[in-house]
Order: sequence, then C-alpha cells, then structure tokens
Amino acid sequence: MEFRRLITEIAPDMKGFMEEEKDVEEFLNLLFGRICQVEPDIKLSSNESSYLFQLICSDQQPSSQSCKTVVSVQQLLEQSFFDLNILLKRIPTRFILQIPRYGKERLYRGVLPSLQLDISSILLCHPHVCWKCSSLADLQCLECYLTETHWLNETVFLFQLLSRVEFHCALKSEQDHAVVTLPSIDVRSPPSPVILQLAAVLCIESSHYVSFVRVGDRPESDWIFFDSMADREGEETGHNVPEVRLCPDFSRWLSPENVDQLHRSAIDSNVSAPFERLITDCYLCFYYWPDGLLYS
Repeated sequence: MEFRRLITEIAPDMKGFMEEEKDVEEFLNLLFGRICQVEPDIKLSSNESSYLFQLICSDQQPSSQSCKTVVSVQQLLEQSFFDLNILLKRIPTRFILQIPRYGKERLYRGVLPSLQLDISSILLCHPHVCWKCSSLADLQCLECYLTETHWLNETVFLFQLLSRVEFHCALKSEQDHAVVTLPSIDVRSPPSPVILQLAAVLCIESSHYVSFVRVGDRPESDWIFFDSMADREGEETGHNVPEVRLCPDFSRWLSPENVDQLHRSAIDSNVSAPFERLITDCYLCFYYWPDGLLYS
C-alpha cells in the first residue's frame, strides 16, 4: 500500500490506485512511461510500441483439448507473431510477455516459461538460417508452419531445397508450399541466434500477485518464491507478513528432458505445489537481453 500511496502522490491525476485493482498494462505505462520516463522496449513492424506484449492463441476460448495442453512461452510467442503478421523492429533489452487467458479461465493446462527465448525468427532485419543445412536462407514457407512444424525457424530454407521430396513429408510438391522470399541481408556468415533470458514469472491467482525469480541465467540456477502477503498479523491495524523461500526442484523440472515429458503428457503428479503453480498460474514472464543490458 505504501507503494500505491507514493504512486498517487507522483501522479495525482491517476485515480483509484488506493482503492481499486489496476490493469497491469495501465500500471506499467505509468511506472515506466511517467515515473521512470523510459522509452518502450518493444517496437513492432506495425509501428506500435509498448512496455508489454500480450500473447495470443488461435482459439481465444478454452476448449476441452486446449485445457489439457501444456505449451511453452516460445511456442506462444511465435504463434502470436505469426497470427498477427508482425515482427520486432529491434531486439528488446527487456521483454515482458502477458500469457493469454479467457476472462478468469486459463486457455491451457499449463504454460512452461522458456528459460531461453529465441527471437531470431521474429526479428525484422535478422538473417535467417536454413533449417536443413545451416546456410543463409532465402525462402520461407508459411504453409509449413501451419501443417508440419511448431517452430518458425524450421520454415526457412534455401531455394534448392524447395523441389526435394524429403523437404517436408506432409507437403508433397512445390505447389503445396506458400513460399515468400526473405529480405536480402548482406552478411558474411550465418548469424548466431538472438537469445533472451528469463528473469522472473508473476502469478495472479485470485488477484493475489506472487513471483518466482530466477537467480542467474544458467539452466541449473536456483529459483526463489516471493509472496508479499503470505500471512497477516493483527486485524485492521495489523500488517502483512511476507515470505521468501527457495524452490530447489525448479531447475530439475525445467531441464530439457522433463520439459519434453510435460509437453507429451499431463502435468506429473510428482511435481511440487510451487512448480505446479508456476506453470498453471503463469501470468507475466519477464525476459532480458544480456548483451543489451551492458549498454543500456
């Protein structure tokens, strides 16, 4: 409440911060735009800019199938940019992603926060690498993404591959592909992928925010859980008691082999309660670009 009171003093024209729940985007615009006075990190090819990007899914209403599905943030990000037909104009130093929901209902059984987020395939002026031979690609097939693969980086290729039978088994001929020519970018060698690192995840069950914070950027880095209102002492004149605790099993469950297992089947009954909350109540994911932070 003290933080809300300070916001009210700084921006007195913004009403309701002491009494009402506020939309996350409204709060971020106030915090970053008016108080910190920083430019939005997310700049899109549609000439829009923002501090937060709302991920979408093709079916905006929960279905019996989607509610049993476990997806990754990487999948949702690529699907969102594909469906909206947009790209990033530049690499965001900080990338805040909002997980899609339908009202208070979740659209998926679980959302796995990707420890590393590869944004190479959604960058406007970034050279693409052929999925088969790792040379610079000059074509992209949008139909491949819709019918055969779950990853955008598997839809770019050399022109010479288009007529090969083994290109993609579901698309038998050149006529089946929806091919577009990629922009010509003058580079001497195939570029390295642009990778963002996960910093934290915010959950919002029952309008009560808690956070899971990653300590470091290695796969085995520890995770810490923080709840500012875990307990309370006293009645009206009392105060909230925060809680901070280590989540020792997170690095194990987020390892590649266990991530694959979670994708293939329902959430394992052996997962801890904090980890289950992380992937079933994931609301905001905070990513950063390590190279960008060196110069920002």
